[in-house]
Amino acid sequence: MFKKIYLILSGGLDSSFCCLLTRKIGLLIKCYYIIAWYNKFCNNIRNIKYIFSILKILRLKIYFLYFKNIFYQRIYLNLIKKYKIGGSFIPDTKCNYYVKFFYFLNKKKKIVTGHYSSISNYNKSIYLKSSKDLKKNQVYFLSNLSNFDLNFVIFPVSSFFKKEVFILSKFMNFESIKRKSSKGICFIEKKNFKFFLTNKILKKKNIINLFSVGEKYLNNTYIYKKKINNIFLTYTNTTLLFIKIIYLTNFNIIGILNLNNKYNFYTKNSGKNYICYLNILNSKLISINSIFPIKKINFGQQIIIEYNNKIIGCGYLYPFF
Repeated sequence: MFKKIYLILSGGLDSSFCCLLTRKIGLLIKCYYIIAWYNKFCNNIRNIKYIFSILKILRLKIYFLYFKNIFYQRIYLNLIKKYKIGGSFIPDTKCNYYVKFFYFLNKKKKIVTGHYSSISNYNKSIYLKSSKDLKKNQVYFLSNLSNFDLNFVIFPVSSFFKKEVFILSKFMNFESIKRKSSKGICFIEKKNFKFFLTNKILKKKNIINLFSVGEKYLNNTYIYKKKINNIFLTYTNTTLLFIKIIYLTNFNIIGILNLNNKYNFYTKNSGKNYICYLNILNSKLISINSIFPIKKINFGQQIIIEYNNKIIGCGYLYPFF
């Protein structure tokens, strides 16, 4: 039994609502705000203002953690490295793990966050599952957590719809209802990610690196294959652009793999699930054999594997397909 719960506040509506819930059921909580970056897009001052207004109502204190060096080394530099060689990098998932979770999980602390995700027990194993509100489902960004990590995490908003959270927070006079939902990456202005990559990272050179397999490039050419520092083009929109076998590395297995099962997989931007079979090639590589061909993929992309609405694991697209 944990004597104290550690709550990660962002200044947003969902983490504020978690603070209310944990307080109402009588848990002893200690609230933290994490500062990982400093620039005009981070809104640390605005976030802290909302946090103070909530904690005043609930009579709680706030503690600060400064993780700028970790964020710079683990997130920012890796993002630059991946895009310069033509790959992809999803900073949200890495930030959740290395910045928001790692400090507490490394100390085996029980933590509460405002993510829309749920945890279930099945056959003596712990799984990540979608939240009640499928429109706000955030399991994709939590899939780097291990089976062991899930023993130390609580997601209170998993049983609420976003609309319900808003109504109840409004009833409590939480100022955070005025705060717009955060989108994009904290060190880049909203909706300007591609501009940032084009002008700040690639310096307006090798813009082709930002395109995925299957996408149209210039002068009616299409990208049909990508490897590290190598991109292959074709002039026709043919079956070359569709892929049925892809490979994953750095695989994080949360559930139990049964290679006889059919699984579903998806990426952050795929918009749908694909049916597939899995095959373990060696200790570092897993192949995904998709029933239907796919396109618009890129090495470094994170792939999520599901079975019966439970997250089995995630991996990163290997640079040959």
